Amino acid sequence: MLDTYQFYSKLEGFDNDWKTLNRNQGSVSFTNVPSGTYTFKMRAGDAYGNLSEKETRLSIIVLTPWYRKWWFISGLALLVLSTILYLWRRRLVALNLSYQNVELNQKLLRVQMNPHFIFNSLTAIQNYIYEHKGREAGAFLSSFARLIRLILDNSRHEFISLEKEIETLNLYMQLQSLRFNNGFDFQILVDPEIIPEVTWVPPMLAQPFLENAIEHGISKVSRRGRIILRYIQLPHSIQFEITDNGIGLTESDLQHKAKPMQHESISINLCRERLELLHKRNRTRINFSISEVVENNQVLGTKVVFDIPVYQKFNN
Repeated sequence: MLDTYQFYSKLEGFDNDWKTLNRNQGSVSFTNVPSGTYTFKMRAGDAYGNLSEKETRLSIIVLTPWYRKWWFISGLALLVLSTILYLWRRRLVALNLSYQNVELNQKLLRVQMNPHFIFNSLTAIQNYIYEHKGREAGAFLSSFARLIRLILDNSRHEFISLEKEIETLNLYMQLQSLRFNNGFDFQILVDPEIIPEVTWVPPMLAQPFLENAIEHGISKVSRRGRIILRYIQLPHSIQFEITDNGIGLTESDLQHKAKPMQHESISINLCRERLELLHKRNRTRINFSISEVVENNQVLGTKVVFDIPVYQKFNN
């Protein structure tokens, strides 16, 4: 008779019917039980499903999982909302910086294509023609056309290779040298650690300072002018260093007033804005300084130093 007895279990509040337990079953398991208070019941019965009236009871409390509690759901919702707002704000900032960059590039192009430089260059070509120097006029005109094309092409890009930048600056300074009857020397020195073909820089960053060194520096001295542009590799940036042997800042400020300084001010301010924009976009510190080169209490020229973050591109 004992062999005909069975045991039955039920989790009141979760199970609808009594469940038969195997004779050798030492435990009962439940899955996906919602949080709440339940009563586990057991009864004896026969193999035909007849249960006794006596039962054993056990109260069970199922706690709410931490990931379903209100503070976690609220925190998760707040985190998702904050992430969305952060990404949205970053997108707005990026769009605003891109707009500023386009606007600065347009202003820079107007400065680089200033009528003064173009008029003087065309006048120099005209003088070669009048003097029957056809070869010189042709070379000047070819270099001038190449420079204008490079400036217009570079202005469409936020970054260009240092190799192309050096080519553009060399052409620009060659034309400036011809304008001044080859009255100054120009040299570009590149740190051996820098690979110009894969190092990318904003176009014509150094040009306003080179123009300033010519117009307001070496053109005012009797000695032969000299301008040196150095690209120096730093741990996390590239440093631009422009030195000339002109009259220096103090004397230049005394000699030039109002309108003659207007173009210089615009170009220098534009360069400062571009450096500030690079600082905002990359969140890196950008050093910038303009100082006089002084030796034995004598002003020997001007030095401009600034640096930009390192940009490298190994695939076209």
